[in-house]
Amino acid sequence: MAKFVLHNAYFTVGKTAAEATDYTSYTRSVTINFTAAEQDKTVMGDSAMARLIGLKDVSVDVEFVQDFDAGGLDQNMYNYFNGASPTENVIIALAPESGTEGASNPLYTGTFLCTAYSPISGSVGDTSGASANFVLSSGTMVSRDVA
Repeated sequence: MAKFVLHNAYFTVGKTAAEATDYTSYTRSVTINFTAAEQDKTVMGDSAMARLIGLKDVSVDVEFVQDFDAGGLDQNMYNYFNGASPTENVIIALAPESGTEGASNPLYTGTFLCTAYSPISGSVGDTSGASANFVLSSGTMVSRDVA
């Protein structure tokens, strides 16, 4: 099994895929979480729990190095969370490496809402940090492109 060191993950966010901004150079860490609801199907006579997989969900957690410049990270993330249309969907694309997607570099793309944004994080002397959380919003699962 191939081992992999994450050192140049690709992360973009935008109102559309064509208008997405590449935040790779601001990203310290990114996590994509795939979950599924458990549905209990246990009935009388069963000696243990029985379950089915229900609806699936996806969230993305990102930690950034902050940038307060006009049109920079803070302004954009704040607008995704609390802008003129905070319930507006954004398109997120992320991959383990910048560059062309492929079998060893899958590109995950989906439609999300920004549900949390922390614009200031750190202690005295630390690099100024920020974090954001995005949740799946479209009712359609994230795509995984390897071609």
